[in-house]
Amino acid sequence: MTDVGVIVWLQSFRTPLLDLLGRLITQLGQENFYIVAIPVIYWCIDPIFGYRLANVSLFSLWLNSWLKFSFNTPRPASDRIVALVEQRDPAFPSGHAQGTTAFWGFTALYWRSWPLAAVAVVVVGLVSLSRLYLGVHYPVDLLGGAMAGLLVLGVGYGSIRVWPKTLATPVPALAGTFLAGLGIMAVHRDPGVSTIVGALMGLGAGHILREGLVPYTPRASWWRQVIKVLLGVVVTLGLRVGLKANFPDLFAFNVLRYAVIGFVGTLVLPWAFVRLGLAPAGPGAGVGQGGDQRGAGRGMGDGG
Repeated sequence: MTDVGVIVWLQSFRTPLLDLLGRLITQLGQENFYIVAIPVIYWCIDPIFGYRLANVSLFSLWLNSWLKFSFNTPRPASDRIVALVEQRDPAFPSGHAQGTTAFWGFTALYWRSWPLAAVAVVVVGLVSLSRLYLGVHYPVDLLGGAMAGLLVLGVGYGSIRVWPKTLATPVPALAGTFLAGLGIMAVHRDPGVSTIVGALMGLGAGHILREGLVPYTPRASWWRQVIKVLLGVVVTLGLRVGLKANFPDLFAFNVLRYAVIGFVGTLVLPWAFVRLGLAPAGPGAGVGQGGDQRGAGRGMGDGG
């Protein structure tokens, strides 16, 4: 499983087009994909599902960082292969395989959808294959990543049964969010964990407060959805770049930076969308608030 034979075989088919496709496909497992995809889901499809998916993805990122730190295994190295992208962190388990397994697997389970399950299998397979083709993982790294992703998926889906609604009593919910952030720092803390902790706290605070303060329905006409996405992505990426340029590169400031981004994404931007007439004010029933009940009540065999 740590032999480079599979990588050598895949790279024997190398062409400029396949190199480009490999680099494009692997983007589905990159941080930038999640930073855009999850907010879009939150704003336009289902806030509850978006919030849960964000927590699943953040937990997956933290677990992957801890596992990589614990195993500290090297990337493939051989004069027989070419690393087509640069990776400096440890190899096992693959963050791309783990993240896509958790993200797409949770999506399929939440909505109890066979088509989404098929999409999950295809995406995880293609992203994992791209990591081999790009020469940055052994097969065992991908297997370990998929197994860790299934663990995250089980925890995330199990949390729906234990915690069926995202808003319980606001104060305990807020306290639980911040305690969770402190807890994961206590178990494993490196510079990258600051991003996870900040996002977890900011998303949690913003989402819990929004449910109580901002009546928000994600459904809107297509052109309003486009404007919401463009405005939201510009603000989110602007905050990400702007705060980084003005904050010291310290753990506490990185936590604060991503807490601000998460808080703005889940509270300030939905409020702005309502005020600008881009989202109808309402209880948020529609697609958004019914996700838990619809997802939990439909079996995959029911034709969903």
